Amino acid sequence: MQKLKEICMVDLVVAGLVAFDDVSTPHGSVEKAMGGPGCYSSVAASLFCRTGLVGVAGADFPAEYTKVLESKGVDLAGLQVVEDKTFHWKGVYEGDMNAAQTIFTRLNALTQFRAEIPAQYLGVKYLLVTNFDPEIQLELMKQTSAVVAMDTMNYWINNTREKLLEAIAATDILFINDAESLQLTGAQGLEGAGAELLGMGPKQVIIKRGAQGSMLFEGSEVFSCKAYPLEQVVDPTGCGDSFAGGVMGCLAAGKTMREAIVYGSAVASFNAEGFSLDRLREATPESVGERCEAIRRLTSF
Repeated sequence: MQKLKEICMVDLVVAGLVAFDDVSTPHGSVEKAMGGPGCYSSVAASLFCRTGLVGVAGADFPAEYTKVLESKGVDLAGLQVVEDKTFHWKGVYEGDMNAAQTIFTRLNALTQFRAEIPAQYLGVKYLLVTNFDPEIQLELMKQTSAVVAMDTMNYWINNTREKLLEAIAATDILFINDAESLQLTGAQGLEGAGAELLGMGPKQVIIKRGAQGSMLFEGSEVFSCKAYPLEQVVDPTGCGDSFAGGVMGCLAAGKTMREAIVYGSAVASFNAEGFSLDRLREATPESVGERCEAIRRLTSF
């Protein structure tokens, strides 16, 4: 009998929320748009590798949204569908759109999520656990020997700090944004925050800086990547998730971490150009590659 790791049909598993998003920006608004870290990250990753999604949706999640995921090659064996409404978030962006003002968050189907990786995914090489309760993250991490990456946010820093630190200690790659890295560590600058976070257990720390790009901390090395310059940001929702998905998809495809970060930045730039997954789903490996070359030209001298 073949081992599971030899017959696993995906290279990367993305565990994350499947959601409805109501979003308003200076460029317009949408209601019940397809969203959630699970959707953004898995579609981004699918540009580069075979990707499976672990998450939960309500019975009201439209078939057309499921077809979008399937059309991008995302395997849905791990998507649980329960008799409840889908997780629903509403937010408003104003000014420079660096952060959204949350109007409401309705957990709905998330309360019934079973933190289970399907048997056909257990031999996967890489696991990305997106922004979840740290207890859920830890439970998922325990189920596989894959290289594990995780993301988090200020809510968990404020409310479940000890459990979050336990999850960070168990991960290989940590994604976190700049403000949250300073909040969690108490450092005065990002270089200090990166060093502090490495001391918590991860082998690599990636600090997301929005329009300023990202920074990778690994051992004593620091790598900085510019963001792809956009004339107009329509909706930043999901950009961090698209970036993480792109990075992990590239790692699963055999790229180096530095290459993966540049590709992730290019992928995230597509996401920012439209609402929901409208622009992200139009991206191709070729168009992403063109933007990677533009980033390279911006940083070479």
